[in-house]
Amino acid sequence: MNEFNLSKYEGIAMGWNFDISEAPRGRMITVTEADRNGVLKERQEFRHDHVILASKCGKVTRSYWIPDENRWCMFSKHEEPKAWQRWPEWPENAIAKLHEETPSEFERLCEVTK
Repeated sequence: MNEFNLSKYEGIAMGWNFDISEAPRGRMITVTEADRNGVLKERQEFRHDHVILASKCGKVTRSYWIPDENRWCMFSKHEEPKAWQRWPEWPENAIAKLHEETPSEFERLCEVTK
């Protein structure tokens, strides 16, 4: 049991993960842009991964990691969320990713829906 009185398996069934260290915190990406003269320039940029976080007071909020402040958006530096879930993707993106990773599973799911 945890602070929400859910067993580990009940929390997992609801999509919650109680290990905050596993929550995605974003990544550096390379962005290519043309300057005013049309010359392509590359730069590094931090891209946030949005997640759904549950606080100790029962609030659920969309959030992301703020690396410069070493905290989650909507939480103080000394307050840690109690649980997290991934922010949902657009369905077409999720289907494309599923097809890319496991084509046979994708084909099986397509057969089930026919």
